[in-house]
Amino acid sequence: MASLIEINRKKGIKYAVRYRLELHSPRYSKIYLPFGFTKQDALLAKQDIENRIARHRAGIETFQSPFVEHQDVVTIRDYREWFFRNKKTAKGTGGPPAPRTIETYQRAFRFLVQAVGNINISDVSSRLPDIEDALQEYHPTTRSILIRSLRQAWNFGIQRGRVQDNPFKKIEIATDQQLPEILTIDEKDRIFAELTDPQIIIAFALARYAGLRRSEICKNIKWKDISWDQNIINIPSGKTGENQKVPMVAALKSILMAHKQDEGYLVNYHPDSITHGILKAKKMAGINKKGSIHILRHSLGAELRSQGVDIRDIQDLLRHASISTTQIYTQLSKKALLDKINEKTL
Repeated sequence: MASLIEINRKKGIKYAVRYRLELHSPRYSKIYLPFGFTKQDALLAKQDIENRIARHRAGIETFQSPFVEHQDVVTIRDYREWFFRNKKTAKGTGGPPAPRTIETYQRAFRFLVQAVGNINISDVSSRLPDIEDALQEYHPTTRSILIRSLRQAWNFGIQRGRVQDNPFKKIEIATDQQLPEILTIDEKDRIFAELTDPQIIIAFALARYAGLRRSEICKNIKWKDISWDQNIINIPSGKTGENQKVPMVAALKSILMAHKQDEGYLVNYHPDSITHGILKAKKMAGINKKGSIHILRHSLGAELRSQGVDIRDIQDLLRHASISTTQIYTQLSKKALLDKINEKTL
């Protein structure tokens, strides 16, 4: 059930109630009580929150924080500062986000302030028409990224009792996004044949056969993280910050065995060096498709889907948080099939 904990802050002692809405969920949320609350006030607040959780679990009413109206977050910039301060240290959501994810959130908040100004967050819902107008200046893919980021930022606030609703769910996300490029097996073989640097060969193989991201490959996995008997690779720090495991197929195992070291990282290069090396090999192979190492991840997902692998299994392999992210490979596999049919000039 909910439990009371004390949080020491620069401005003094602030209380928080740590709780879990669903009985079997591993994730906890936290509600910070306003400054000035005594321990007795906090105990009463804890009892109130426990009662609200009980009614939520019984289906009587949806859980809402009793302290939203007292929070010290007022404007969009206030909320942005609170969001980044808490998101970077979040443990109940799989760990802090990657630097690129933080940059995406920052871009979304900049867009929001440019669209409506630094208004009170309670007024955002009434300014949705202005936000939608401002979105029209961007490419559909960028519009989708901006709205998805703002949705997630507001969902985070709802979980922690900072806001009551998510106005960005009312904005439709464009479905006409440009599909990413994918490589055929022959194209991947041709690129691989041009690689000579062992570090880039390993990076290429990890992305091609295990679908690893560049940030997961570079200066992350060590040789001791490989379970050769179980054919498992442990990723110490995945995109979510959690330890994750991926299967090691025979082709990948053969490449890794050929370059095996006693200790250290599998890939000790800077991410940009990996990108440069693969782009160079791709050019030498005469392949003009856009993308560097991440195109291999997309190609793996699309290839598995075209071979009939269940979408849930692909989601598990690529470690997508949402199945909606994995659904893109259904579209990619259909596009690849259409391209093959067109090549036959029936």
